[in-house]
Amino acid sequence: SASLVYNGSAAQTTSEELPAAFAKNVTINNTAASPAGVTLSRTTTVSAGANCLTLTNGLLLLSNYDFTLSNTTATISGTPDATKMIVTNGSGKFYKQFATGASSFTFPVGDVTGTAEYSPVTLNFTANAVAGNAGIIVTDATHPSMGSSIDYLSRYWSFTTTGLTTYTYDMTCYYMDADINGTEASLKVSRWDASIWTELTSS
Repeated sequence: SASLVYNGSAAQTTSEELPAAFAKNVTINNTAASPAGVTLSRTTTVSAGANCLTLTNGLLLLSNYDFTLSNTTATISGTPDATKMIVTNGSGKFYKQFATGASSFTFPVGDVTGTAEYSPVTLNFTANAVAGNAGIIVTDATHPSMGSSIDYLSRYWSFTTTGLTTYTYDMTCYYMDADINGTEASLKVSRWDASIWTELTSS
């Protein structure tokens, strides 16, 4: 029934103290040098609302497990950056539940591939018919289906939704200068749907 604080100076791994379904707040306050931090050991859903996750110090590494904030009012406190973020370093996705109507949330995600880099994504729903989850992974690499190109980013974002049906949103993705290959002014955003690329003309 208590809130949970990971307060350490060496790598930590979650265990029985963080069950698969947790209704209280979680704080990451681990000062271990990157890429150490707190590594998730099971798929976990946190159902608390405001300030359900606090990023004080250090990284929360998802590995191959999903981490879900399953409350439409869930917020993250702290000031995320390359030393305080959620790292999608495997197949695990970071999910957030979105309410019906208009809502916005910034996923404080990044990677520790070589150098720790903070590359958050903001989803701003202007309309949403049914409450549901949106999940994300950010990968510090060239997309495997990009093909040959002169101008591209060596970074991409993968999204998954559950429960969402009809919705409209704006999306803002942040990348590093080091991700740019070629001429930045020539870059355009495109969506890969497992078979073709579709350029998003409003990007």
